[in-house]
Amino acid sequence: MIYTLGESLLDIIISSNNNAVVNPGGAMLNTAVSLGRSKLKVALITELGDDDTSDLITSFLKKNDVSSKYIKIYGNNTTSLALAFLDENKKPKYTFIKNYPVNRKLSNNINFNTDDILLFGSMYSIDEQIRSSILSIINNANKKNTTII
Repeated sequence: MIYTLGESLLDIIISSNNNAVVNPGGAMLNTAVSLGRSKLKVALITELGDDDTSDLITSFLKKNDVSSKYIKIYGNNTTSLALAFLDENKKPKYTFIKNYPVNRKLSNNINFNTDDILLFGSMYSIDEQIRSSILSIINNANKKNTTII
């Protein structure tokens, strides 16, 4: 099994007042989807709110053969959004809207083994609020001799 660990959000790409495209996003979500589309066994470790955006993201993951078993859903919270405003040269200017709870903790009941791979990265991996939870997952994988990238 390949596990990807990172932030998940909804990308809203705006090129004009009347033109916007919406897609699930996040570096590790995109990686998980590419792996799932390649017919590899993959799961995403992340956190979402309990809203329609979360439903859209988890449906997208299922459609692309990505397990959502290790997604932490926070009650009474909204899923993060990334607004990408495109200029005349199609260069994006980002605004991030995040609504995480004060106490965050990722799912860590993962039974890693030596044949598994844990892949993580992006700015999410250095987020102070979630750092201890990420380290716990990494240490759990390390104890099982899982390949960590």
